[in-house]
Amino acid sequence: MSIQDFKHLGLFRVDVLRLILGLPHREIAEHCIAMTQKAGSYTTYANPEVNNEFIQNMPAREQFEADLKAASDEFVKRTDRQPFAIGGGHNIDYWCSVYRRHDQHSSHFHGRSLVSGTYYPMTSTKSASILLEAPWMNHTMHDTIDVKQMLFEYKPDPGDLLMWPSWLNHRVEPQGEIDIPRIAISFNIDYVHEPGRQIS
Repeated sequence: MSIQDFKHLGLFRVDVLRLILGLPHREIAEHCIAMTQKAGSYTTYANPEVNNEFIQNMPAREQFEADLKAASDEFVKRTDRQPFAIGGGHNIDYWCSVYRRHDQHSSHFHGRSLVSGTYYPMTSTKSASILLEAPWMNHTMHDTIDVKQMLFEYKPDPGDLLMWPSWLNHRVEPQGEIDIPRIAISFNIDYVHEPGRQIS
C-alpha cells in the first residue's frame, strides 16, 4: 500500500439546541386545543385571525417570548452568527398545532427566517417523533450511506424546545393512536432589520 497519510475531516455540522422550559405546560396545551378547534384545523397557522388570538391570549406569553429571545441569543452566540442586537432585535412569530391520529407534516423548511424550532407543552410516549433531515439528503446521488445517518429522530417530552437553522428540512411522521394529543408550538425568529440598518 502506498498511502503515506490519512486524515478524516467531518465537515459542515448542523447546530441544534435542546432546552427544557419551566412554563405552565398544561394550561398552554389547553389553550392550543381551544384555538385549533376555533380554527377548524389541527393548526392555527393558516388562520391569521385565530392565530393572533392564540398569541395574544397565550398563558405565560411574556415568559415564553422572553425564553425564545434568550434561547435564540444563545444560538447565534454558540454558532458565530450575528447578534440580534445588530439586526435591530428579535422578530418572533409562532403558531400551535395539535396532532391527533393520522395528523402529520411533510418535509419542509421555514423560509425568510434565521432560526426556527418547536416547543412541546404536551406529549406522550406514543407521540410521533420529529425528524430533522441532513441538508444533503436530496443530493446523495449513488451514495450508499444508510438512510438512518441522514435523519435525526427526536421524540419530545413535555417542556422540551428544539431550535435549529430555518433552512433545515424537517417533518413529523403520521401520528398513531394516542390518548393524549401531541401539541407543538412552532416558531420563527429573525432579525428585525430596522430601516437603514446594514446587515453584513
